[in-house]
Amino acid sequence: MSQMIPLSEIDVLFFKAEKNYFQPINMYLVDGYPYFDSNKISYDTYKKDFFFRTYKEVVVAAIHWTKKLFGATSINDIYIKHMEFGRKKQWFNAQLVHTGSGVIIDGEKFNPYINIAYSYNTVTKVKFEIGFYRSACNNGLVSGFKELSKMEIKPENLFDVPFWVNPCLITFLTKRFEFQIRVLKNTSLRGEQIQNWIEKNVSKWNISRSLVFRYMEELGENAYTLLNVLTDSASNFDRDQNNEVELLVLDRNEYREDRSSNSERASRQRRIGSFLETLVEEIIKENQIDNAIININSPEFRLNDNDMSLLDSLKSKEVYKFDIGKVKF
Repeated sequence: MSQMIPLSEIDVLFFKAEKNYFQPINMYLVDGYPYFDSNKISYDTYKKDFFFRTYKEVVVAAIHWTKKLFGATSINDIYIKHMEFGRKKQWFNAQLVHTGSGVIIDGEKFNPYINIAYSYNTVTKVKFEIGFYRSACNNGLVSGFKELSKMEIKPENLFDVPFWVNPCLITFLTKRFEFQIRVLKNTSLRGEQIQNWIEKNVSKWNISRSLVFRYMEELGENAYTLLNVLTDSASNFDRDQNNEVELLVLDRNEYREDRSSNSERASRQRRIGSFLETLVEEIIKENQIDNAIININSPEFRLNDNDMSLLDSLKSKEVYKFDIGKVKF
């Protein structure tokens, strides 16, 4: 398993912050002390009063959700996979992984994680998402289930997990993810096809040919290799970054303060999750496999026993044929 950060290290976010009313301009604002000293930072201002939550409260809620959804019996089973925050800690994005749950596919472990994001410049909502990490490395993606990706928790409801976000949903998404991975592994793609598709669709990510070759050597010429090239580039986007985005390394290399307005890593992982849904659906259609598509983003989708049973009964073919050129990113 690639390196994880102990949960205790997240206390870098536990600095004092409070909501204040500034009478001269008739505005509310958040004042914080992000560097644990007497130098106060005033974040964005608001015309209306709001229910204020600190970063610490949001992190505690994320741990609560992780335990409830993934069955963690102790916080010692929960680790930080990635953590980022913006300039002056105006926002943070943390990915909490439960190492004790997940699914094993052909000997590889995939762990579920919660992606949590909150900002003192956008205090009216908390971003909450679910994804999966390949345990052997840093490669991860956010679930393409739109009901999850568009879900925003109101601060006043921070500890109330919506009733439909439950262990049953996690089981369903995990089984579905397993089927998707098996389909990709059995979908033949030549290395040249993968490279050409990357150059045409994700040129801005500056993915090197050596990265493509490395995964071809490890995983073979298939669509699963393409997925890993993308997730590697997303999860480790700052590894090969030059001067396009200035990163200020703090006390530990894992904590980076950047000048962007949100997490580039999470944005890329979110995009890959949506792409995975499209890619597998198109592979299934081209190979004319009946009853293998469960469109979780359809307005008619409901999580029920029939869909769970269908996932249990699905068997992937030994070989899928597919023209990757017709799928956009």
